[in-house]
Amino acid sequence: MTTAAVLGKNMTLSVEGDLMAEAVSFALHFGQSMVDVTSKDSNSWGDFLSGRKEWSIDFNGMYIYNDVAKKCIQAHFIDGSPATLTLIITMPDGATYTGEAVMESMDYEGPAEEALTISGSLKGQGALTASVS
Repeated sequence: MTTAAVLGKNMTLSVEGDLMAEAVSFALHFGQSMVDVTSKDSNSWGDFLSGRKEWSIDFNGMYIYNDVAKKCIQAHFIDGSPATLTLIITMPDGATYTGEAVMESMDYEGPAEEALTISGSLKGQGALTASVS
């Protein structure tokens, strides 16, 4: 079987239906807590059960004045609304992940001789749904 590497530039993030503009990178994280159920009957090996699942997204990109996706993330944070953001992460092969998230952090960085950038982290709120193409 032949395999080929996939370019990360084809991964996209949409927030409330608007594609995040001038993105540089995204990182989609999956995690789960582990419940230790090791006992004397475990034959010197650890035994674990899957616990709570969680997911998050980190993003980095150029600050663009009219980027609706980034403005939407910021607006939800500033107005203090409990509303969540609907995200769609599209992978290079067309598979998508859809879920709701809240803003955990967002940073603006503006060095004197470089482009103004924005980065942030979104924390999943509930399940992440996968659609394989």
